[in-house]
Amino acid sequence: MASTTGKNRSILAGLVAPVTETPTVERGAPATERLSTRLTGLARVTSGDVKEKTLKLVDPARCRMWSRHNRRYDLLNEASCADLLESLRSQGEQEFPAIVRRVEDDPAFDYERALDYRHAVETFYGGVAQRMAERLEVPKAWLSRFLDLGKLPTDVVEAFGDPRQLKERHARTLKPLLADDASRPKVMAEAKRLSGVQAAAVASGKGLLDPAKVVTLLVKASAAPASAKKPAGKGVMNVTNEAGATLFTLARKGAKRVVLELSLDAEASNADFQAAFARELDRVRPKA
Repeated sequence: MASTTGKNRSILAGLVAPVTETPTVERGAPATERLSTRLTGLARVTSGDVKEKTLKLVDPARCRMWSRHNRRYDLLNEASCADLLESLRSQGEQEFPAIVRRVEDDPAFDYERALDYRHAVETFYGGVAQRMAERLEVPKAWLSRFLDLGKLPTDVVEAFGDPRQLKERHARTLKPLLADDASRPKVMAEAKRLSGVQAAAVASGKGLLDPAKVVTLLVKASAAPASAKKPAGKGVMNVTNEAGATLFTLARKGAKRVVLELSLDAEASNADFQAAFARELDRVRPKA
């Protein structure tokens, strides 16, 4: 029986035995040709002839809305998203990446763009429009018009029913009327009235007023003569809305009675009356 030492020597001898076979090398394209192909590809990428993009599939459940998004999702419905829905049905998935760049000079959503510009000038440019205009390489006057659009009062925006209907030219027309102390209250009162009209139209399934018609009504309201206010008598208090229109008067009749007289021709919405009434009721009849 061979010893353990002998077995080990036999194994070591096999490991150190000289190699008698030459390894086979697979022949392919010459190294110089492969290198030339790679260099050509890199040159095309560097010159811009070829653009490489990487797409990453992400589970929608992991996504969330950007805190500064400017879309009015309450206005999205099957009709307004028909093209997108049809694309998803035909492709079985979203065909294009979710992060996109807005088309240059797209006039469809001036108000959304205006909100973006207003936020950007305050956040990144210290409120200086000139600095932002220089960075964007646009005239300051052009940028200022969009900033004015983004500063329109909420009541005026709601008067259009759908903010996507608001255009920069509308703000250009309304700006001097809102800046004037005499016309501003009248414009704001009409805007509140139109806001109620537009809301009722949406609720009943009717079409919204045309944006040009809204602007015409607001301009017309600014030129209307101010309604004369009757002076309140002794013990009578005028209750007004934010625009200064008298909604009703309150007159004390003894310790436990108050007489309310409505101004039905007031340039105000029913919501103004309801809010003012609730406020005054809490004041004259506080809860126990």
